[in-house]
Amino acid sequence: MTKHQNNLTSAIDELGLLKAEIAKLKARESELRDVITKQGQGTYVGTIYQASVSVGVRKTLDMESVRKHLSRQFICRNTNTTPFVKVQLSAMRS
Repeated sequence: MTKHQNNLTSAIDELGLLKAEIAKLKARESELRDVITKQGQGTYVGTIYQASVSVGVRKTLDMESVRKHLSRQFICRNTNTTPFVKVQLSAMRS
């Protein structure tokens, strides 16, 4: 295995491990957020941080419905195209 391949293999494995840890952290974040939001609207103080809970209503546009009512030509004229790079990981089977 060349040095480049070793670095790539290492980067792939480290990224996979990091994403797994992030998933655990997000799950814990959700649990803690639930504890706080169950208190209701208000401001709550910890030792280091303060949390504010706000309750409201957000309006969103139902794009599926909008697309059904607008012409394909209109949608194409008003669609922004943005380049991106995607890295998708999957665990290796042992």
